[in-house]
Amino acid sequence: MTEFEPTEGLPPATSGATSPPIPAPPAPPDPVVATAPPAPTGSPEGGQYGDTMPGIGEWGASLPNSADPASTDGRAGSRRNRAAALVAVAVLVGGAVGGGLAAALSSSGGTAANVVQVASPSNLASQQTPNVAAIAAKVDPAVVSVTSKVTLNVSGFGPFGGLGGGGYQEQETLEGTGMIITSSGEVVTNNHVIDGATSITVTLDGGSKSYAATVIGTDPTADIALLQIHGASGLPTVTFGNSSSLAVGDPVVAIGNALALGSSPTVTTGIISAENRTITAQDDSGNTETLAGLFQTDAAINPGNSGGPLIDAAGDVIGMNTAGAGDSSSGTSSQNIGFSIPSNEIVSLLSSLEHGGTGSSSTA
Repeated sequence: MTEFEPTEGLPPATSGATSPPIPAPPAPPDPVVATAPPAPTGSPEGGQYGDTMPGIGEWGASLPNSADPASTDGRAGSRRNRAAALVAVAVLVGGAVGGGLAAALSSSGGTAANVVQVASPSNLASQQTPNVAAIAAKVDPAVVSVTSKVTLNVSGFGPFGGLGGGGYQEQETLEGTGMIITSSGEVVTNNHVIDGATSITVTLDGGSKSYAATVIGTDPTADIALLQIHGASGLPTVTFGNSSSLAVGDPVVAIGNALALGSSPTVTTGIISAENRTITAQDDSGNTETLAGLFQTDAAINPGNSGGPLIDAAGDVIGMNTAGAGDSSSGTSSQNIGFSIPSNEIVSLLSSLEHGGTGSSSTA
């Protein structure tokens, strides 16, 4: 609160008057301003952008795992749980949205278990009024929680923060989201959700079953990764829509493991508020990456949403939620601004990801 100094320069009392001078009326209080929690110290989400978004794609704040009261911070062998996130540092010039749809992974051999579902180009989702309950019922079963465990080497300080120590290891658990794209268990997510992970676990909708997963391929530049679930088959899948058919103002639904709350995914709604955004995203350790051709949406995106779907009114995935705008270093607050990788960009990279990744997408 601002301290107001006593008002000076009041006119002197009239000669002979006995009443004291009239004090100045009190100034109204400053408005209460909500501030974000301080960013935690430590390393990146391992991937660990300390995800999806304070900041952009993680708002720059690590969040404790609400389901794990034993989680601790800052000691040798300690564990920290946080939702994956990236923070958008700045919105720059726009880039081209990736194009080039593919109907299946190149290594699938045409088998039904490996077919990636892509909606017909005639889809007129932008002309529909979304039935959010129906969309959630359709897509939720193919949305998974992705848990990555990362071991960090911390040097230069003793295990209790004192000087002269030989360093120690710290375990972090990062919580993000993924989308099942083939019934055989291939999952697409953000690279920053699994980058550096020593183990990955995928939990199906509702939290009833968890499976080990491994990385098939990654494209760090595009922030996309392809995983394989082990020990599962006949899984529900998402259907990719044509992201080039979307326009500003079209309704969208975001689904994901927001704030790593567990149980069923969180569902939020909004619109496409801008297209072709280019952002510089930063994690809580100051590492940055630049992503181009993104959708901007006002659907609420929070840490943990990273890797989850942005869905059109027809129930088709038209983007992957990746980053959210947070408070800037100057103290400027951002609200209702999130960013998603268009589905055409994702689909165009699947063949490369199937062979290990780091390929380039086609553009249109």
